[in-house]
Amino acid sequence: MKKEGSLRDRKKANVKRQFIEAATKLFFEKGFDNVTVEDIVKKTGVSRSTFFRYFKTKEAVVFRNHRARLAIFREMLSTAKSDDKKVFSAIRNALINFSQYYDEIRNELIEEYQIVVSSPYLIAKDIEKDRDFEDAISEEIYRRAGDGEMGRKKSRILAAAIFGTARIIMEEWFEGGCRKPLVKLAKESLDILSSSFEL
Repeated sequence: MKKEGSLRDRKKANVKRQFIEAATKLFFEKGFDNVTVEDIVKKTGVSRSTFFRYFKTKEAVVFRNHRARLAIFREMLSTAKSDDKKVFSAIRNALINFSQYYDEIRNELIEEYQIVVSSPYLIAKDIEKDRDFEDAISEEIYRRAGDGEMGRKKSRILAAAIFGTARIIMEEWFEGGCRKPLVKLAKESLDILSSSFEL
């Protein structure tokens, strides 16, 4: 039974990989906005209904790793230690650790970025998904130091400032072809932010 399950899992993983590879190739060749689900399934030779068992939408192929990355980030936030007993220090450490993780998956991120920036629709969706990371920061600040409605508002404001810095870091990294270590950019930018306010 275990072998059958393993074989089934391998087959499913193989079909999913086929969809990802075919879609990615088409996105680069024709541009995301000019590719349909029909184009993807035609290239793979797998049915449309099978595609929708793996991906709810065409953009879900592009953002397929979003939930996993967000889960990793949340874990880093919840376990982050503070260097000076201040909440910002813990958030900073989590962001530094996450930057190291992003350095490790650099090629995956570059490919995704190139597809996203080619489509106004995907750019808008990417901004929506970024909100999940900002919310995670806000929730962690509130968990560590918040109290009541004013505390929640303060957490949201500080999270917006921190994530705005993270956005600048990512823009600089991508514009530089991701050649400079992201963790170095993160430390530099977060130090600028930390010198501007204390928490």
